[in-house]
Amino acid sequence: MMHPLKVFLFFVIASAVTMTLGLGVTLGGSLAQTAFVTVASSAIVGLFALGGGMGITIYSRSLFGLMQTGRVIQWPAFILSTWAGLSAAAWVFNTLLGTALAVSSGLFASLAIFAMAFGWGYLRGEIPWKGRTWMPVKMPNRK
Repeated sequence: MMHPLKVFLFFVIASAVTMTLGLGVTLGGSLAQTAFVTVASSAIVGLFALGGGMGITIYSRSLFGLMQTGRVIQWPAFILSTWAGLSAAAWVFNTLLGTALAVSSGLFASLAIFAMAFGWGYLRGEIPWKGRTWMPVKMPNRK
């Protein structure tokens, strides 16, 4: 259970850094409002990224009988899920607070968040690199 929690935190921190630096995302409002939106929307992005990324990879493994999805499926799943999280957070906070969070480049912001989150995960050994493949690997036939 610690692995998903740590990966969630990587995405939350990466989202907060991305929003603070304005990498494809612009925050508006007062300092208190900006701080609240950064923390809350980072949590939303983290939930979407982790839930969607893991969900898509698990579903892909099951659907296609894979032992490993490979990075070619895993990485886009997390990037697109991060983008969905950014869109959801922008919708929530723009509906509630007006123009508190604007996503000017969802793809760029998602790539930045993903790169930071997975980079930190790889460096800390939380997300394995060794023994993983780029391409999907079929499950060996069971008898």
